[in-house]
Order: sequence, then C-alpha cells, then structure tokens
Amino acid sequence: MKNDLPLIIIPTELDSDQIFEPHVETMTEGILNDVELGAAQRVVVDLEVIAAADLHQRAGMVADMLAIVTGLLDWRYAVKMEKNALAHPFMPWAAGVAAGIASQTLKIAPQIGEGDPEALRTLLDLTALSVQLANQLGHDRHQEGTEHYLAFALENQGVHYASHAECLAPGILLTSALHGQDPAALREALLKAGVRLDVLRPVDLQQALNNLPNFVETNGLPHGIAHDIDPYSDMVKNALATAQLSLETGGWAVAQPTAPAAAGATSSVPSPEDTEPGPPPAEESNPA
Repeated sequence: MKNDLPLIIIPTELDSDQIFEPHVETMTEGILNDVELGAAQRVVVDLEVIAAADLHQRAGMVADMLAIVTGLLDWRYAVKMEKNALAHPFMPWAAGVAAGIASQTLKIAPQIGEGDPEALRTLLDLTALSVQLANQLGHDRHQEGTEHYLAFALENQGVHYASHAECLAPGILLTSALHGQDPAALREALLKAGVRLDVLRPVDLQQALNNLPNFVETNGLPHGIAHDIDPYSDMVKNALATAQLSLETGGWAVAQPTAPAAAGATSSVPSPEDTEPGPPPAEESNPA
C-alpha cells in the first residue's frame, strides 16, 4: 500500500482466512488495529504445494471456518443480552449461510487432514465465501467472537511460538463450552484436520483468559460472552473441563484424533432455524 504496488499472495499453507481479507490486524501496546488495505489483486494457490506441507501447517484455515460456530453463538448472545451493536443487526439468512459453511467444514475435516486436493479446494472456496459474506455484511460477527478475542489476547502478550490456528482452536472449544454446548465434535474435527490443540503453554492461556474481559473492553470489541465472564469463576473452570483444557495439571487434557465423539455430541453448528435470536433472558439467569 505504501509503495502503491499490487499485492499477489502465493501461500505455502492454508493457515488462515487472511489471504482473502481486505484488511490486516495489528497489535500496538494492547490495542488491536484493523487497517483497511483492500484485498490482494490475486491469490495463487498450488494445491500440490499445500498438500506437501506438514500436517499441522497445511490447513490451519479450518479453525477460522469452525470459529463460525462460536461466532454465531456470540452474535446471538449479544442480541439476547440487548448489547448487539446497531451496525451489526442479526440477519437469520446470513447466519444460515454461515452455519452451512461451518457444517460443511466439519464434514470434510478428515479429508483435509489427509491432504485430499478436493477437500483443500473446498476449504478454500468455503473460506472465500465466508470472507465475501463479511464484505457483504460490513462486519465479521458471523465468524469472529470470543474465540478470536482470546487468540488476540494471546498475541498481545507475546505468544508467537503458536500459529494462528493453534491459538484459535482452544478458544473455539472453550467458547463453545461457555455457551453450554458440547465441543466434542469440534475438537474431533480440528484434530482430524491436523490442528494441534496442545501447543499453548497453560500459563499463557491462563494469563490471556484472566485478562480477557479487560482486553475486550479496552478494544471496544463487539459484545460476546467474553465481556461477561469472571475468569476465576466456577463457570469458567467448568467450561475448561468440558472443553478438556486443563490448566491445573501443567498440561492439557485433549482427546486423541481417533477418539470417537462423546455420546450424543453434535456438530454444535446452529441450524438456520436456531439462529433466530430469542427474547432477552431474565436478569438472574446464567449468561451461559
């Protein structure tokens, strides 16, 4: 942008949806800056190159597509709490489109992990569609919520040893659990796609979680469940246990890729008819 030169992106791995986005996010002294630059003039993808990348690197983009699940939950939650921004009106049709993207990503996760070219191309198409939906709506509410806020908080405290997907994935599981969902199917899909869930040091996750309510308020991020949690509460402790993320043992408790989903577990993707926000909850009700 500074040199008035065209931007052409040739990715060696599908690490995030950033290759299609018209903006970049930078962190300066705890403040998240969203800089509009315009989309790349061209994105050149060689699927043979992508398939040759290491399993945990080739398709981290899948985490951004599964983050739609928790992004929709946060968007619906903001409406229920009557704290949804006027600029982000809830649109059931848009939520339905987004839910379909997440559902299809869940279905092809095993093939993505195997490096199947058709699955990788489908992942590219789903990601481009999600970014186009954000462009159409003028915001990212359908795909960014508490799970991304936690990843941003980790970046803010200098966690650079983990990839975007490796910071985002635990947040997806935790946010799902905070909303009272069973994240088993999401965990299984992430693992089968090759996203590692045990990279973050527990102390870093704990620090980011402790700072999360202050981080979202300081940055004026769209309302989500992150705004209303007490990091030291039993609610958060129970959500960590449900997400199988252990902070007390000095390690992680994570299901293996071949482990079947918990009995009765679902994809946790809201169906289009479930994405219509209901009436605000009573003041005394649990936000989760």
